[in-house]
Order: sequence, then C-alpha cells, then structure tokens
Amino acid sequence: MYFFLCFGQSNMSGQADASGADNSPPDRLKVLAAAAHSGRTVGEIYPAVPPLAHSGSKMGPADFFGRKMVSVLPENITVVIINVSIGGQSIELFQPNVNINTYIAEQTAMNSGFSGDWWAGYLNEYGGDLYARMVAMGKKAEELGKLKGILLHQGEADWTDVKPQWPSLVKNTYDSLVRDIGVNADEVPLLVGELGYENQGGDMGWFNGEVISQVPSLIPNSYVISADGCPMLAEASYTLHFTRQGYEMLGERYADKMLELLGY
Repeated sequence: MYFFLCFGQSNMSGQADASGADNSPPDRLKVLAAAAHSGRTVGEIYPAVPPLAHSGSKMGPADFFGRKMVSVLPENITVVIINVSIGGQSIELFQPNVNINTYIAEQTAMNSGFSGDWWAGYLNEYGGDLYARMVAMGKKAEELGKLKGILLHQGEADWTDVKPQWPSLVKNTYDSLVRDIGVNADEVPLLVGELGYENQGGDMGWFNGEVISQVPSLIPNSYVISADGCPMLAEASYTLHFTRQGYEMLGERYADKMLELLGY
C-alpha cells in the first residue's frame, strides 16, 4: 500500500459536488480516515468514497490524484489517501504545538472572511490538533505500508500577515512531519500546488510567483505543481476555488509528478 498525506485548506478538502459515479471509486483506491465522521473510525481504511477529508468536504485534487495514480501503478499496489484539510485556515494551524485558542483569537482580530471559529466542528473531527493527527496517520501508514509523498494546497488565507514567512512555515511543517513520523525526506517528496491563475479569474495568482515558488529553494525534495489553465469557480465575493474540471486537471498534475518521481 502506497500512502499519500494531503493537507491544506478548502481547495485540498474539495469544493466540487460528487456525482453518482464518484461514489464507486476504483477498488485499489482507499482512504485512511483521519477525521471521525460518516461512520468511519479514525485510523481505519475504507473505499475512497467522498468526502475524503472532514464531513463538510467534497471532491478535490486528492480524489483525482488517487484515480490517476491507480490507473498507472501496477495492479499489486493500492493507493491510500490521507486528507487533513480545513477551509480558510492559515499554514500556522498546521504547525507543531500550535495554541488553538491563540490562533482563533488572532484570526478573529484580523476581521477577515477566514476569521472566527465556524470551522471548530471540523477541527474536532480531527481530534483538535491537525499536526498531531497528520503525525498519527503518517505513523499508521508506515505500519501498514509506505508513506510515499505529501501533497499541499494552501495559501489563500495567508495573503497578508503570514505571506513573508509562508515558505519557512511550510518547511517547518514538512521537516517536523518527516522527523516525527520517522521517514526519510529523500523518500517522501513534497508536492505544493499553485493557487488559481489570474488569467482564469483567480484572485490569488500573484501568490504563486511571489511566495510558492520559493519552496523548492528551502526544501530539496519539493516540487511546485502548476495550476496554469485550471478553470476557476467565480463566487459572489471571490474567485479562489477551482471548478470540478480544475480539480481534475490539478489532481492529475500532482499524480503525473508523483508517478515520475516513483519511476513510472
């Protein structure tokens, strides 16, 4: 079993509605439940029926990444997705030893659309600590198979105060995960997805060149996954999320890079 840890905010948790066919995933595509909902027990493996993240998530790049992976990998390999994502949250929430009360207070003080604790129920599904849950699921993956990669899609919530520190905070999360799970960084690449491009109507396309592009210079075994040309979903007050087609394109690009790194 090849395990892939996915984390981030709303685009990684998914915003596309699942259709009937989505509820019959390939036999070799599974989810290691990281959140307690829908009758799933945390730490147990289930068919990868959406949602793969928390109870309010939908279809996203992790779903389409998994489907592309099993379509190429040999039939003796099962792909297992671990998805620890919550919409609207800063990379700060994914740091080791984060103080949740302080984090909520700081987000509320910013008075942004990402402030408050409307997402607290989802956090509780993850046991109240996203980093701790990622470590626990990573260790479980190593018990059952091999953790083969980490996928990140996040940044929309960090366009102001956190922006200059974002790459170093990503590095801290990645380095800490590798250390605490007990894996070799050379064997567990980090794939970082870009935000929606401005030529597709995205509000945050500038973040790619100014911020996300810096990650590979800090983390040797990391790669940026392009979102160029991925269609965006225009909503009432912002354009931050991808359409279903956009998620499919982005997820398959994550898969193409991971397959390349695995030698396929």
